[in-house]
Amino acid sequence: MYVTTTYQPDRKEISRGVRRTLRPARVLVWSACGLLVVLTALSVALFERYQVVVVCLAVAVAGAVALELVPGLVIRRMAARFIRPTHVLITEHSYRVETDLDKAEYNWRGFHKVEETPEFFVLHQTRRTIATLPKRAFHPAQVAELSAFFRQLPTATNPARPVA
Repeated sequence: MYVTTTYQPDRKEISRGVRRTLRPARVLVWSACGLLVVLTALSVALFERYQVVVVCLAVAVAGAVALELVPGLVIRRMAARFIRPTHVLITEHSYRVETDLDKAEYNWRGFHKVEETPEFFVLHQTRRTIATLPKRAFHPAQVAELSAFFRQLPTATNPARPVA
């Protein structure tokens, strides 16, 4: 297999990729905010401590606001680096991505999970590090070939497939 393409990501694609990376953190923050609200209600009901109410609700609101603002700030900071023409080469052994700023090549054993969404191929290196390949950058035949390849790729989420 030898699939190559060149594309330029846009700000919205990068935003969706960053938000996808932050999804576990979002669940954690929203859970913590919910726990703070419950603890606040218990504090008022049991001890009538209204100072705790103000502090807990302020922390919960600050966490929720930060959760929505952080991706935008990250994208604004990264935009100049990532919104560039990007050349991708995918073979059965590796994944290579290069821009005019840098070049990186990864062995498929470095990815523990590969997801396919309607818009992206999402390659997970760690829980917090992903690479997104927009399907719009590939021809329909290439998308079908990559889908078949990623389904048979040995990953941690499919241990039945042997790792070469």
